[in-house]
Amino acid sequence: MLDESKGKHSLSQIAYHIVWIPKYRRKILVGKVRNVLEEVLREKAEAMGWRIIAMEIMLDHTHIFLQADNKTPPSEVVRYLKGYSSRKLGLAFPWLR
Repeated sequence: MLDESKGKHSLSQIAYHIVWIPKYRRKILVGKVRNVLEEVLREKAEAMGWRIIAMEIMLDHTHIFLQADNKTPPSEVVRYLKGYSSRKLGLAFPWLR
């Protein structure tokens, strides 16, 4: 069940299903990379006040179903998650660059 976000004159439930792939759809999301990616995504979602309802990290793509506030546009949600995870994975695993 999704949480409701209450505003002064509104009530909303917003959830996004986001899917993205590594460059050239390389099969690199395994082992430690997968674990670090999951940890980083949960960390960023918590910091932004979002709730990850479901997350599936496959060999060559990632699915996230999350609930966000109604003030953040979907493009910003994706930008925050992809940008933050890319930076953290790049620092932890230089060979990914």
